[in-house]
Amino acid sequence: MTDNNPTPLMENLAKIAGTAKDKLKDLKSEIEKIVAQKIKKAVAEMDFVPKKDFDKLQKEFDKLKKEVEKLKKK
Repeated sequence: MTDNNPTPLMENLAKIAGTAKDKLKDLKSEIEKIVAQKIKKAVAEMDFVPKKDFDKLQKEFDKLKKEVEKLKKK
């Protein structure tokens, strides 16, 4: 078989492969959406402190720690 004309079998296999590729792409997108939703829900249920508030408390803690060290030296 030296001609470049695809056989009906080859044409069908190419169609199936194309369809499978599209379905896998759709499946990947759906899985990504579901995982993102689950992560978002899990994070929302946790008690995280905003970074701004954490940084403010960290500065206050550092200041108090220095004061305690000064008092210990006296």
